[in-house]
Amino acid sequence: MYVTVRRRATAELEERRSRFIANVSPVEDEAAALSFVDEIRREYADATHNVYAYRVGVKVPTQKSSDAGEPAGTAGMPVLEAIRRSDLTNVVVVVSRYFGGILLGAGGLARTYSRAALQGLRAAEPVRMVRHIHLRLELDYSLYGKIEHLVASRSLRVLDKSFARAVSLVLAVPAPEEDGVRRELARLSGGTVSMAVVGSSFLPVARLKL
Repeated sequence: MYVTVRRRATAELEERRSRFIANVSPVEDEAAALSFVDEIRREYADATHNVYAYRVGVKVPTQKSSDAGEPAGTAGMPVLEAIRRSDLTNVVVVVSRYFGGILLGAGGLARTYSRAALQGLRAAEPVRMVRHIHLRLELDYSLYGKIEHLVASRSLRVLDKSFARAVSLVLAVPAPEEDGVRRELARLSGGTVSMAVVGSSFLPVARLKL
């Protein structure tokens, strides 16, 4: 399990005439994070600074930040800390600043970059991701109603469905629930349902608030 953001999002705030625009995106790896940074740099090429930070990976996250010309430690690190404090990974944040002519000081810069990043992360909808097992079932038509009820009662996801000589379903089952689902399927079918693991993926299970 890990927590990331559901979607790309943008948030903006103004501090003493300077505009801070945070762009946030979910990413799968460091290459995708750097690609997003380059995309935002091109889109906001006229910005005074394009500060960024990202964190990717589940077990041992890779993380990096850049002050992009702001005084050392006043920009990139506060953005990265906003990500870390929110316990997020597989996410990149770019905060573009348009200088308004009034200096904010080191403390003011750090606080504003942190606020902008947090607003962007909230707009991107933090979500808990859980590993799901893809379980292929082959069953007789007479069992289909019972299996449908089980799928609905456990809020399982049907990834694929086909009807031929038998019913074929591919279910996304949360990994912690796999054993229980298998036992219930065997009980409902009297052991006649064929089950095989055909893959796995991380899927969102709950939206979170920061």
